[in-house]
Amino acid sequence: MQDYMGGCILTLTRVLMEGEYSDAIPLDGAKSGALNLHLKWTPQPIYRDS
Repeated sequence: MQDYMGGCILTLTRVLMEGEYSDAIPLDGAKSGALNLHLKWTPQPIYRDS
């Protein structure tokens, strides 16, 4: 049995710039199928003790 279905490469620049990203990305190496993504960027402040 093979667990690997395929892969995809996505840069997160668009998510960082727009704040939200939704798309269906086809899987490389698969006969058929796509990965449905809905990504949302919420920045969180980093507090440092001085």
